[in-house]
Amino acid sequence: MPLKVLPLIRLLLPALLPLALGAQTTWTGAVDNDWFNPANWSNGLPAPGNPADIPAGSPDLVLSADLNLDFRVENHGGLDVFLQGYRLDLPDSLLNFGTLNIREAGTARLFGTFLNEGLLLIHPCATFEAHDGSTYLEGPGGSVINGGILYVLGDSDLSMDSGAGIQLSDLAEHPKPTARCRDTLFLPLLQPGNFQALTLDDVDAGSDAPYCYLTGRELSQSFFGCE
Repeated sequence: MPLKVLPLIRLLLPALLPLALGAQTTWTGAVDNDWFNPANWSNGLPAPGNPADIPAGSPDLVLSADLNLDFRVENHGGLDVFLQGYRLDLPDSLLNFGTLNIREAGTARLFGTFLNEGLLLIHPCATFEAHDGSTYLEGPGGSVINGGILYVLGDSDLSMDSGAGIQLSDLAEHPKPTARCRDTLFLPLLQPGNFQALTLDDVDAGSDAPYCYLTGRELSQSFFGCE
């Protein structure tokens, strides 16, 4: 798909991203950083007909199930999205002038229009997908740092202002998972014909994956490892 340059991206915004003249709710963070706490918003939780405005602050949008953000979101602060293995759908307009972090395993799916004049950070394990009919506009000062997975699918429209771009993380720079094992003593001593079960937890001494997360561990009579 060809990459198009739109140096006059701001002139297109009125047609692409009409601003709602009705109600909206503004992030105050009066209580904590929880997106889902109504007390952190000036007019209750964001919803269709009640779009979200984040002038400053750092709300945490932590998913506990698949979520459809079917309303406009404008971010000038530091919005952290924690996918936690779930799916976040973005069918409306998302305007990012601050920092937007997409964290943890899961998928954020763009179906609407995303204007990025700030910083989009796709963290390890996270996936960001631009789907058919979606529009991604990167304006002056906008940038993407992709340490996870970034897809542009079907007829989605990826447009960038001159000077903006996408920085891809080199996976080779990230450490591989480390298997750590320990000796295990069984008492009483095994006798001929007796059997003793040995589990992964018996020999695992804190295996970890600094870059992402462990997807599996393997144990045999001669081998212990993880990936």
